[in-house]
Amino acid sequence: MKLTRFKRGLIAIAKIGARPQDDEALRLQKSILILFSIPFMFAGILWGCMYIHFGAWQAGLIPLIYGVFSLFSLVSFSVTGQFRIFRFSQLLLILLLPFLLMAALGGFINGSAVILWGLISPLGAMLLDKPRNAPAWFTHMLFS
Repeated sequence: MKLTRFKRGLIAIAKIGARPQDDEALRLQKSILILFSIPFMFAGILWGCMYIHFGAWQAGLIPLIYGVFSLFSLVSFSVTGQFRIFRFSQLLLILLLPFLLMAALGGFINGSAVILWGLISPLGAMLLDKPRNAPAWFTHMLFS
């Protein structure tokens, strides 16, 4: 019984922003981005709270703000249905997070593997956008 409710809830969440005129590929892209952005949003909030708990306030605010902006982006998408804006905002937030966090932590060594989070952006661009746009996201990740 609980599994059925869970599945129904997951399906309802995955349909946020779906429009009747969407083709199957676009519907799938929207669902994937929504279903990935929600755990990333919570991960950012948890990550930020952990940094703040251990006394790194400035570093903690960055993933915390990421989570809040991600939530606003999701709510905006659910109201407007503007997938391009939602996709861009999610990819940009994922790209900016490691750059800003590494700067707050004092560079690559002190930021350890935070930069790996930035790889999600070009991978997401390959999955959710035209593949020809992914190299631009990857280049931005390398040089930011």
